[in-house]
Amino acid sequence: MNFSVVIPSRGNISKLQDIIESISKQDILAQKVYIIIDKFLSKDEFNVSKYFLSKNIDNNIFGRIELVSNINYNFCPNNGVSYVRNFGIGLVKTEYLYIIDDDNVFEKDFFKKTLSEYKYLNNKTEINKTKFEKNILCPTVMYRKTGIIQSQGIKSLNPFFGKVVLNYNKNKKFKKVKMIGGNSIFAKTEIFKKHPFDEYFNFVYEDLNFTWTLSNAGYKIYVSNELKIYHMERPKNKAEKSFIGEPNMAYQKSRNRIMLIKQNANFISKIIFYIFGLGIQTIWFLFLILFFVKEKKRYTIKSVFKGLYDGLKY
Repeated sequence: MNFSVVIPSRGNISKLQDIIESISKQDILAQKVYIIIDKFLSKDEFNVSKYFLSKNIDNNIFGRIELVSNINYNFCPNNGVSYVRNFGIGLVKTEYLYIIDDDNVFEKDFFKKTLSEYKYLNNKTEINKTKFEKNILCPTVMYRKTGIIQSQGIKSLNPFFGKVVLNYNKNKKFKKVKMIGGNSIFAKTEIFKKHPFDEYFNFVYEDLNFTWTLSNAGYKIYVSNELKIYHMERPKNKAEKSFIGEPNMAYQKSRNRIMLIKQNANFISKIIFYIFGLGIQTIWFLFLILFFVKEKKRYTIKSVFKGLYDGLKY
């Protein structure tokens, strides 16, 4: 199974060095790794980034890695993570694709185990052979290397509170879920190209919208209990974890939750959300801002209401 990897990134060299090191130590190598740098670079900055990322990496392996930026592609940064992922997807020519965020690391058998688990999964589930596999595989996301599970996907969205219902799977090898975060997703490249990320979702819920849309289209999303990836994100307070920590993030969260429901939920869930969940969740956002946001509180509160207005107008 030939596959490529797409890594959206803001160009943090330290993060990229860690994930490139994980990639270089794999038992099975990706045919191509596209690192999409989502910020404007000068030619000197591009060359410096390339130099530091290639340090201590075998030339044969680094030859498989391509830095994609405004310098060497017709790429326009700062248009949101959905745009970045879609741009990377458009470059892929292999049959399979792994989208992985840049703040992750993994063991040396991660790719080998992914392919093995995907083959096993396809042998155990019903597949329409005349088209292509409709299975999507995701690893269990661990919070750093603490042994704490951060995510095993999302079972559903509770419209009364406007909150996702998390999946927990301790015993089964695989668990089918409705949605997942965009941390790491493996599937046929054709699936990503046929159903791209909605670029109106700049960030926040863009991954949930993408995977909920796939679930509604009949694709099956599975989280593996044995396949693990380590999410090395920095420590965050409650507001940051809820994507309410600063004005632009608060706007995206407030607006995109409404768009997510509008595009994907059934009629009854929409009614419950508009009557109960919308107000309850908005009050929760304001509580988080008042008690956990240290700067630009007034502007962040205004952003919540602007997002609320734009989401309802959408």
